Amino acid sequence: MITYREMTEADKPLLADMIWRKWGGDDIKEKPEVAIHYGYMVLYYELVHSTKAFVADDDGKAVGLCIIDVKDGHPIHNDYLMKMIEHTTALCSDPDGCKNQKDWNDLEKEYKGAEHLLEGKGIGAEVALLIMDADHRRQGVGSGIFRHMSKYLHERGVKRFYLHTDQCSNHEFYPEKRHMTELNRRQSKVAIGGLNDIELYIYYDDVDNQMDL
Repeated sequence: MITYREMTEADKPLLADMIWRKWGGDDIKEKPEVAIHYGYMVLYYELVHSTKAFVADDDGKAVGLCIIDVKDGHPIHNDYLMKMIEHTTALCSDPDGCKNQKDWNDLEKEYKGAEHLLEGKGIGAEVALLIMDADHRRQGVGSGIFRHMSKYLHERGVKRFYLHTDQCSNHEFYPEKRHMTELNRRQSKVAIGGLNDIELYIYYDDVDNQMDL
């Protein structure tokens, strides 16, 4: 049975492994000892500014992760920042790892380049990261963690949230399964996963809508 709860320290190894297997470049996927640092770098990068991190739990095992950032001026988590730097340094000690780290930075800059479009729309939070274990996709687990996240945002008084995604991810989930509104679609100026001209998206929705889906 799938349940939803806050992320714990014990969940992080599984989550970091999940991240590099899903999003790491082909070159570091052949080097698991390097790729794991990519997984931790991405995980801690998103946790640095996070408000909450929720996991989908299948009999004590974390099989999905949702990290949210409520835009209310909360401080940086310095312990996460130090861990992110530690894993970034380890990743960049390898040539393929260094390339993956640069690709990640380039993509993050591309994502943030259109955030001015969010101004004036009353959007108070970001879904900074959403990922599911390969064996638990298309089983309603993503929708379940969205509802759990939305209840938390509702309790915080957040009315709307947004997220970034791209053509290399399961971006259809947001408009088709969660009925989110597409705010922006544009071509990436950098290669993603070795591919050029990838479409980037910004989606947003009302928190109450997600609680009811």
